[in-house]
Amino acid sequence: MTPEERFERIESQLELFANFLSESAHRAEQRADQDRKMIEAQQKAIEEHEARMAQFDDALNTLATVALQHQERFGQVAEQLQGVTEQLQVLTQAQKRTDERLNALIVIVERYFSNGQK
Repeated sequence: MTPEERFERIESQLELFANFLSESAHRAEQRADQDRKMIEAQQKAIEEHEARMAQFDDALNTLATVALQHQERFGQVAEQLQGVTEQLQVLTQAQKRTDERLNALIVIVERYFSNGQK
C-alpha cells in the first residue's frame, strides 16, 4: 500500500468517524430535547396534581368541620330529647294521678246517685 493510498484510507476513516460523531451528537441533542420535553410535561403534571391535592385537602378540611358541627348538633338534639323524655315521664305521672282522682270522683258520683235512687 502506497503512502497516498494509506493517507486516503485514513482520511476516509476519519471522515466516517467525524460523520459518526456528528450523527451521535445530533441524536444526543434530540434525546436531550425529548428528555427536556418529558421533564416539563412531568413537572406540569406534578403541579396539576399538587393543585388537585390542595383542593382535596381543602374539601376534606371542610368536610371535617361540617362533621364536627353535625356532631355538636346531634349532641344538642340528644340533650333536648332527654329533656323531652323526662318531661314526658312527669306528664305521664301527672296523667296517672289525674286518672286516679277522676276514677275516685266517678265512684263518689255513682254512689251518690245510686244511694239517692233507692
